[in-house]
Amino acid sequence: MSSTRCLSPADAALLLSLVVGATSPAAAADPRQRALIVDLSTPGDSSTAAFISVDAEELSCSSGVPPATLQERLDKACGDDQIDVGGALEAARCLLPKSSLRWVSRRRDVLHVYVFYPDDRVRPRIAYHEEDRQSRIAADLATLLKVGLALKGGLAPGQEPGVACRRGTYSLERTRANLTVTVTQAASARETGTDAGAADGMSDQHKAEVTLTTGPVEHWFLTADVPARRMNELAFDAASNALKPAQTPASFYIGVDYMIGDLLHDENQSSLLGNVVLKAMVKASKNPTESFGVGVGLRGHYLVNLDVVSPFAAVMYTRIDADVAAAVAATPHDDLARTYQFGISLNLDQALAWLKGEK
Repeated sequence: MSSTRCLSPADAALLLSLVVGATSPAAAADPRQRALIVDLSTPGDSSTAAFISVDAEELSCSSGVPPATLQERLDKACGDDQIDVGGALEAARCLLPKSSLRWVSRRRDVLHVYVFYPDDRVRPRIAYHEEDRQSRIAADLATLLKVGLALKGGLAPGQEPGVACRRGTYSLERTRANLTVTVTQAASARETGTDAGAADGMSDQHKAEVTLTTGPVEHWFLTADVPARRMNELAFDAASNALKPAQTPASFYIGVDYMIGDLLHDENQSSLLGNVVLKAMVKASKNPTESFGVGVGLRGHYLVNLDVVSPFAAVMYTRIDADVAAAVAATPHDDLARTYQFGISLNLDQALAWLKGEK
């Protein structure tokens, strides 16, 4: 005879804690750190400002500076002691190739801002503004609803200032946002005086602004897919360095797409594999199942910009007329014609413009 043993309250509480701990590791994870380095040290107009945005664990350079050493140098240079400011800036400049304004983040992750500036100016102010944004798939779904409705119906010569630094810290408040970091700084007395700089109308304030795209990795999005049977159905748009349909298509497909890499990546942070897109398509009509297919696409920046308009190759299935199917089909139920097609994928906003008769 077998017996059944019930869990005691203590055992149940222990089991629940183990399950919760195993299924939600992110909740207990420490905040991730990111560094934003703003270089205002070049005398002159603020348009010369350079921005370097990297994850804290990537604070290393080809020169072999260990991450901890560079982080320590930045903290000391931008802290109260201002130790070796110029050396810290030179060490940080080699991070520029790794810089990306896309920050894969969570709420409460921390941004460290280091601002380098000429030491004859006052300390700059650092301001932060987070503006909620939708994920790409959420924005595309809102557009898809509209598509469905449309279907249904200066210094003195020889004098160079030194370099000073200021540090700021900001903890993310939103899961997915555009984070704008603004650095403003009054011009030095030399710049606002009656010298050549003032005579040229130089502004009495320097301002630099950069926007980071924060939030988790995004893979899913929607597209308008246009099959092309001949190359003359496509045209090259020199303004956007991308392909486009030579004329407004008579019909198109709605594509549900999954990009292997991050959809919002910076172009200098992408890889060939990460730019591969897997897609499923249905015809944009009152009867979507009349034609559908699956395919593979490619995004990214190569000789042309494939993030604007991207090519794909697909296997398409189209239902044929029942009378024709009975006459030519191998079996009575073989009513699908299979074809292999090449085409291009565009933003859903373009599809909505086609339906409205816009160019």
